[in-house]
Amino acid sequence: MERRELLALAGLTGLSGCLGYDVVESEQTTQRKVRIAELEAKLDRRDEQIVSMDDRIADLEAEIRRLRRQQRGPRINRVSLVDGWEQLGDVVHRSVDELPAGEDAELAVNYFYPVHRRGGSGRAEVAETIELTNLDGETVARERRLIELFLDPDQRLAESVLELDTSSLPPGQYSAVAQIRDLVTGISAEPEGTVVTVSSSTHD
Repeated sequence: MERRELLALAGLTGLSGCLGYDVVESEQTTQRKVRIAELEAKLDRRDEQIVSMDDRIADLEAEIRRLRRQQRGPRINRVSLVDGWEQLGDVVHRSVDELPAGEDAELAVNYFYPVHRRGGSGRAEVAETIELTNLDGETVARERRLIELFLDPDQRLAESVLELDTSSLPPGQYSAVAQIRDLVTGISAEPEGTVVTVSSSTHD
């Protein structure tokens, strides 16, 4: 074989080796980039999960603080439309389903009230509010009063009645929501409500 042919063959062999090396190196680089992208995406997902967990923990801590605060304050057990009220328990025993048109509404509220000082007088200062709204959310009647209670350490249930001027309300359904605020601690109970139905019939 002539010298010129040998040099040409050697050149082709060397070029083929370089091309093969370049292809392998390019594939490895691509694989590394893909792997890096996958790891970065995984880290991003973990960061999102951590942020979500932090938000959830913050929500739980806020709920715990709210529940602890509620334990130190009053808690409404029941609100009922009644046909009269004389004593504790009438919120159940004298509850009625409807209010005849043209009459005022009597709403009884039963609630738990904590005694703040063990062995103390059990004196309680309470602000009671009842608001009556129609189906459009408009307030049609509202009553608020301040009362003073004296509870035994072993008896922490309280009950009272508020009268609302509803004599001019047309027949229909209304929402009555009661609120109790402990004026000693400034803590308010979670509002509780009931549906008041004003009927078209009246008592004889």
